[in-house]
Amino acid sequence: MSQRLRVGLTIAGIVLGLIVALVARTAVQPNAAVDALAPNVWTVISVPLGFALGLLFSAPRRWPQALGWSGGVYFFSLFVAARLELLIRGAEAAQSSAHQLYFTLAPWVQLVGALGVGWWLSKQPPVEVKERH
Repeated sequence: MSQRLRVGLTIAGIVLGLIVALVARTAVQPNAAVDALAPNVWTVISVPLGFALGLLFSAPRRWPQALGWSGGVYFFSLFVAARLELLIRGAEAAQSSAHQLYFTLAPWVQLVGALGVGWWLSKQPPVEVKERH
């Protein structure tokens, strides 16, 4: 598989995840209760899930690496989004708004992380298939 196709599949997965996150955030969340959990879960999990699927399709032999990197992007991006919300709004304002800024920032922070990791992984040489005798 060419490097261009691998990068394209990875970016397609990331973009698909971002679209799902934005739809969950803009279309579903305004119609749900303020403390509804389901739209918020889809908001924070869609980009890393799309990133993992893109990596799995682009390099299926590297599935442990794909799942590890997408899990790392998911895990650390949530801390970054929470810290940014705290710095921008403050603790009381964030809690009184049901952390709306956090759920807005999380997909964008994940997008930056996934694009960075995806770019780095695309520079790695493809895995060679060893024949068994």
